[in-house]
Amino acid sequence: TSSANQRVKIAKENSWESRFKSISEIIREEIVSLEKQPTEINWKERFNSYFNLRSKRRKIAIVIMFSFFIILYSPLFWFVGEQLIVSDSPKKSDAIVVFSGDGEVSYQNLSYQNRALDAIGLYKEGYTDKIFLSSGREQTIADVEMIKLYLVSKGVPELSIYILEKYPNSTYQNVIMVKESLEKNNIKSILFTTSPYHSRRAVLTWEKNAPNIEVISFNMINTLNRDVQWNIGLDKIRIIVYEYAAIVHNWFKGRI
Repeated sequence: TSSANQRVKIAKENSWESRFKSISEIIREEIVSLEKQPTEINWKERFNSYFNLRSKRRKIAIVIMFSFFIILYSPLFWFVGEQLIVSDSPKKSDAIVVFSGDGEVSYQNLSYQNRALDAIGLYKEGYTDKIFLSSGREQTIADVEMIKLYLVSKGVPELSIYILEKYPNSTYQNVIMVKESLEKNNIKSILFTTSPYHSRRAVLTWEKNAPNIEVISFNMINTLNRDVQWNIGLDKIRIIVYEYAAIVHNWFKGRI
């Protein structure tokens, strides 16, 4: 009986019905596995994509913050601006030439006071006996008029002061206009003073358009802070960027 039961059991296990049931179970498990697989892959892909996006955004934020620090708080722009400043040792010359109204932030500024101090200092020390004043902008009361009043109040004779009445709209036009006046007065060498950041562009313009006139650029030491500065401010950065752009512009035009 036991042997007969064993044979029946084996026969059932090897029957076509049992075999089809086993095959169907394998197919069902494979289908379930295939259905789960894309979901797992998509989830991993979405996670990796999200992680990579977060990583890129973090890197961009770091670059922006670093650039912001370099521009506003490092001495980079101070150093770049220093290359715009031309200040030679003064020597006896035929005249002093003062450019006011150039290289400053706003329309109304008090930079003419520093230019007046430059001029009176050079005159009092006997470097020259003639002063030419020119302004790159027109105002209700011109800078050159205020400089003249200051010079006269400090003992400079009015006959020693030459004011150019026209108001050129560029450094190039200013140089051409003053050059004509200097040649009429037989001036061969000048002590030149202007806003510090404007001095490089102005000197290059003089050298290109008035090669027969010796130009010595001078700024009083006490008007310049030559120590390393870590935060020069947006106003000065704007002037520095403008001056470099103006140098490139004038170079393309053949003015420097």
